[in-house]
Amino acid sequence: MSSKLKMLVSLISVVFILSAFPVVVSADRAVADSGSTTYYDWTLYEDGELFVNAKYENVELKNVGADNLKAAKKLTVDISGLLENKINSLYLSDCESNIESIQITGGENCEFDTLSIRKFEKNDSLTLPKGMKLTQLELHCMPVNSLDFLADVDLAWLNYTGSENYISDGITGIIAPADLQYFTWSIDKNLKEVTIESPSTEFIFYYCWALTDVNMPDGVTKLKDFSFMGCYSLESITIPDSVVEIGESAFQDCTELEKLDLPSSLQTLGKKAFKNCRSVTDMSIPESLVSVYEDTFQWMNSLKDVYYSGSEEQWKQIKVLDIKTDEPTDKTLSDIFGNATIHFNYKTGWVQDSGIWYYYDNGTAVTGWQQIDGVWYYFGSTGAMTTGWLRVGGKWYYFASNGSMVTGWKQIGGVWYYFKTSGEMATGWQSIGGKWYYFASNGAMVTGWKQISGVWYYFETSGAMVTGWKEIGGVYYFFKTNGTMAANEYCGGYRLDADGKWTYKYKATWRKDSKGWWYGDSNGWYAKNETWKIDGKNYNFDKSGYCTNP
Repeated sequence: MSSKLKMLVSLISVVFILSAFPVVVSADRAVADSGSTTYYDWTLYEDGELFVNAKYENVELKNVGADNLKAAKKLTVDISGLLENKINSLYLSDCESNIESIQITGGENCEFDTLSIRKFEKNDSLTLPKGMKLTQLELHCMPVNSLDFLADVDLAWLNYTGSENYISDGITGIIAPADLQYFTWSIDKNLKEVTIESPSTEFIFYYCWALTDVNMPDGVTKLKDFSFMGCYSLESITIPDSVVEIGESAFQDCTELEKLDLPSSLQTLGKKAFKNCRSVTDMSIPESLVSVYEDTFQWMNSLKDVYYSGSEEQWKQIKVLDIKTDEPTDKTLSDIFGNATIHFNYKTGWVQDSGIWYYYDNGTAVTGWQQIDGVWYYFGSTGAMTTGWLRVGGKWYYFASNGSMVTGWKQIGGVWYYFKTSGEMATGWQSIGGKWYYFASNGAMVTGWKQISGVWYYFETSGAMVTGWKEIGGVYYFFKTNGTMAANEYCGGYRLDADGKWTYKYKATWRKDSKGWWYGDSNGWYAKNETWKIDGKNYNFDKSGYCTNP
C-alpha cells in the first residue's frame, strides 16, 4: 500500500472515530425522544430532562408534543446559538407541561436584552447564567418562591405577571434589589409584604390582592401610574414625605384602605388616584398640593373628615382639573368631597415653619420630651424642636442638628463628651467599654495629668486612664491598678521619687539568708532602720536591714 493511501485510510479512521464520539458520550443517558423545529432543536432524556438548543428567539414548547411535555421535569435551554447569531432576546413559552425547574445556559457574562418566560405553572426553580447582564426579565403565570436567581445577574427591569385564575404557593415577601431600575409585580394572590431598597427604583404592584405591608425608602419622589391599583387587602400605607407626585390610578380600588395621610411635599395627584377607596374615613392633605382631577377621589363614600394643613384661602386655590382636557374647572375640593368636614390649618407630623421644626399630634404641636419613631426629642414650650445643649431637671443633654437626643461619645467644639443611655451628660468617673475615664464638672473628657481628691492620675489622649508603667516627657512613672500614681516607694523593684519619677536606675530584689529577709540592689544599697512601701505594701526593716514583717 502506498504511503498516500495509508495516510488517507488513517484520516478516514480518525474522522469516523471523532464522528462517533458524541454517540459514545451520550450513550450513558437514554434518549426518550428528540426533534427539530425552525426555532430550536430538542432532546428529551428518559431521566426527565428536556434539553433545548435555541436557534431563534421564539421557543414555543408545544411543538415538543403533549406527551413529552408531561414527561419532562427539568428544562435546560442553551442560548449560545442565539448569541452566535447576534440574537439578544428569548421568548420561552410552555404548554401544560410538568416542568418543575428551568435552567438557562450558554450565556455566562453575556449581554442580553429580553428574557421572557411564560406559563410554566408547575415550575419552582429558575437558574440564569452567571454574570449575565440582562435588560429585562419577564415572568408570566408561573410561581416564584424567591428572587435568589438574581444573585449572579445584572438586571435592570423585572416584570412579573400572574393570572386571575392561577393560584400557587408563591413568594409572600419581596425585597426589591437596590440595583433594579424598574420593578413590576402584578396580578398575584400570594404577595403580602414589599420592601423597596432604593429610592431610584421605579415600581408598580397592581392587583396584588394579598398585599398588606409596603415599605418605601425616603427619597422616592413619584408613585407611578397604577402603582398599587387593586391591592384590595391594603388597609394602611406610609408614603414618604419626599413624594411630590402620585400618578393615575395609583391606589384605585384599594377598597380596604381606611386612613390616608398624604405626604407633606405632595404637589399633584393623577386621575382616579384614589378612586373607589371606599373605606377611607379620614385623610390629611398638605398645603403643598397644587392640583387634583375631578375623579381623583371619586367614590370615597365613607369619607367624613379632611384635615388640611393650610388656610381656607389656600384650600380654594387648589386646582380641580377636567379629566378630558386637563384644564382647571370651576369646582373646588369642597365640591369634590361633598359632605365631608374640612379642618383647616390642621397639621400633623413634622412641620417646618420659618426654619424651625415642630411636631404635631392630632393638630397640636407637642412640647417637652417626645419619643418619635424610637428616637427622643425635646420640644420647648412653643413646640420648637431643640438642638444643641439643653439643661433639663438639673441635667445637661445634647441634641443633634436633626433634633435627636445624643447618646454615647460626641465631640462638640473640639471637646469630647459622653452621654449616658438616658441622654444625661456624664461627669466624674465613668467606666466605658471596660476602661475608666474622668469627665470634668462641665462634661469635658480629661486627658493628660489630673489630680483628683489629692491623688495624681494620667489619662491617654483617648481619655482612658493609664495603669502600669508609662513614659511621660522622657520620664517613667508607675500607675497602680486603680490608676493612682506611685510615689516614694518601690514598684517592681524600681524606686520612685516623691514626685513619682523613676530616677534611681538600680533594681532591688528580695533576698534571704539564715537571719531572715532583706531588700537591696546590686549597687550595695539595702533598706535598714526604716519603712518602705514595696509593691503597695509597707515593710519595716531593723537597723541591720532585716524585714520585721515579711
